[in-house]
Amino acid sequence: MFYSCSVLAKSEAETLKSGISLSQTMYRDSAIIVLRGELGAGKTTFVQGFAEGLGIHQRITSPTYALEQRYGDNLLSHIDLYRLTSSQASDFFRTLDPFPGIRVIEWSDRLSDIEADIEIDITEQTEGRKIQVHFKDIPVPSDDEITQWMKTVGLPLHIQKHVKKVAEICALIADELLLQGRLVRKDALHAAALTHDLLRFVDFASLTGDAMYSPTPEETATWIRLKEMYGTPHEAAVEKFLIQNGFPEIGRMTRSHRGYDPNALPQTIEQYALAYADKRALIDTTVTLDQRFDDFIVRYGNGKESDNAQAWRREMKRIESLLFPEGVPF
Repeated sequence: MFYSCSVLAKSEAETLKSGISLSQTMYRDSAIIVLRGELGAGKTTFVQGFAEGLGIHQRITSPTYALEQRYGDNLLSHIDLYRLTSSQASDFFRTLDPFPGIRVIEWSDRLSDIEADIEIDITEQTEGRKIQVHFKDIPVPSDDEITQWMKTVGLPLHIQKHVKKVAEICALIADELLLQGRLVRKDALHAAALTHDLLRFVDFASLTGDAMYSPTPEETATWIRLKEMYGTPHEAAVEKFLIQNGFPEIGRMTRSHRGYDPNALPQTIEQYALAYADKRALIDTTVTLDQRFDDFIVRYGNGKESDNAQAWRREMKRIESLLFPEGVPF
């Protein structure tokens, strides 16, 4: 199972930007990334952007004699196999020392048996360079799995409506980012949106029901058991649940939609998108950020907005400007 997406780069600067965006959607410190494309397609430019996004300030160039260059205290290994035959490339790859970081390989078609975590194909098109990325590095739960989880935990109907609306907004965000030339894992973002409030009830003031929900006695018993098992708040509980079920990276995406915490702000593009989308959905209605935060004042603030809530609102507006530098499209 893997997910593919593509963006169009019409210039060197846009190729560089796409490379930067890949660094913003990495969830593992160790990975093998392969790049395929003709000579002059922009592979090294893409790698330069990727390295810049990782915080590496050294200039990335194609290795001339050593074939491999390492950057950023073993953060990134850059390999170029252009000068080698297939047999030479295989022999060279077998002699490489273990590397703890991210290995990026240009001209990977010289290697017939390499297992890559992320594959990138860059091809020249009439309108620019098409950069197609195949993500194979993280598992993503299916909609069927998530639906079964919702049934098993007894997720209230209004929460189900909310996460589905958040998933719709996340899809709009992902499509807009791809149009901007920024890579995003749309399938993983979708799964994170559907699961981000999977255990929302652990934060409920009452587990026996109120005007919004009426759990059965069996559901209340399930909620109590799950609250004892995973604890609170629900963001941490959901992450623990997803880790336990084999989806730690999706758990990482969900954990940053919590309230304002300067020590746990969103960092990846999917975290940004989910945190923002969650604040654009009032149950199952799309609203503006100000409408959502004004609703918080009424429901939770007794008519007043705390300093923390104000900081949260400002952070979401900052994220909005990062996601949509040309203005919000919806």
